[in-house]
Amino acid sequence: MAVGCGAEGVVEIVLTDDDGRVQSSRQTSPGASTWSAWRDLDGDWARFTIRKLAMAAPAGWLHLYGANADGQVFVRSTQLGDPTRWGAWTPLPLTVRATLPLTDAPQVTWPGDQQTLLGAPVTLQLLATGGTGQITWTADSLPHGLTCTTTGLISGVPAPGGPALQFVTLTATDANLASGSASFTWTTAAQVPDLLGMKQAPAVAELRAAGFADGPATLSNQCLGKAGSVVGQSHPASTVLPEGTEIRLTVSTGLNNKGNACDVQ
Repeated sequence: MAVGCGAEGVVEIVLTDDDGRVQSSRQTSPGASTWSAWRDLDGDWARFTIRKLAMAAPAGWLHLYGANADGQVFVRSTQLGDPTRWGAWTPLPLTVRATLPLTDAPQVTWPGDQQTLLGAPVTLQLLATGGTGQITWTADSLPHGLTCTTTGLISGVPAPGGPALQFVTLTATDANLASGSASFTWTTAAQVPDLLGMKQAPAVAELRAAGFADGPATLSNQCLGKAGSVVGQSHPASTVLPEGTEIRLTVSTGLNNKGNACDVQ
């Protein structure tokens, strides 16, 4: 996409689609919030396959520069008497990325959706095909504790504190600044600790440290444990669940259903 404003004060937007078809839309008047319908600027658009655009207005009328799929550069200008009309494309003795077609960007190899345990070391090497020269990598929205090097190595130890499901976007950029990207999900999970027999406060602390949330506790009058001790948990120990899952505890009151103290050693 390219944008310019000529001497008459009207902004014009020109874009090119995946087929190289160049289209234009103009403000209906200077400063207007309404725009003309999109129109094709070329009846023989397929002959040019324009992929990249730039625009300038050095003398009050617009000049549009375009590069085709082979890197050849063209220019065209609006007509002095009618700024709504464009002249034909004229080739310039220039090429861009002469050794690299504009469409030859790195293609990221999808690593697949990932699921890892909190506290378990992670190593994932990213891969890409195509492009020119050294590939530089970035990864957005990784789980806490993980980082990505510029060479595409994701490593670290997942830590509690983030959402269980992250949508990660990978970007590979080559020496010519051409780039490709891919996205996947990364789920962090944890093993439910064994909290039976523990006092409620340290049990809740251990639950949170493991990466889970604690829900409202249920009180029990069944004399299954000493007063204030955990006698049940909503998910069994060693169960693997997504980070942040709510675990509810059942805590003994130390009294039976008649209000008498339990005889629990």
